[in-house]
Amino acid sequence: MMKTLALVVVTLAIALPAGAQTFTRDVAPILYRSCTSCHRPGEIGPMSLLSYRDARPWAKAIASRVSAGAMPPWHADPAIGDAGNWEVRIPLDERILPDTTLYLSLSRFWLSLRFDTRGIETRQLLFDHSAMLERELASLLNAWGTPRDIELTVW
Repeated sequence: MMKTLALVVVTLAIALPAGAQTFTRDVAPILYRSCTSCHRPGEIGPMSLLSYRDARPWAKAIASRVSAGAMPPWHADPAIGDAGNWEVRIPLDERILPDTTLYLSLSRFWLSLRFDTRGIETRQLLFDHSAMLERELASLLNAWGTPRDIELTVW
């Protein structure tokens, strides 16, 4: 809900004519709260979003990335820490893992992935690669500075 509201405000405030909203009053607080820790000179973000001049050319890209859930990246989202944990159910691509649903839970301390599948071959594929997936996820979380205990199960 908050992400949707932020998306609407950022899009409207940057793209609408002057008078309706202002960058300083309506957009800058959202960018400063959610984006500028990375999107500033010398940080990992590919562009600065500190000023109207910086952010305006990126309005459509910001709207697209936020609405797609790609920004802010989950590891940087303070809502996870504030809410205690975050859970999602994701039906996976039938062409890759037929009849499989991923249940993902994330807290400040752990990451839990549960793959539910009816297919014997899919279950075996997940079992065969589960240790590698756990290692890759741990490596990625450590590189982001957000290490967590990881639990991976296949049902």
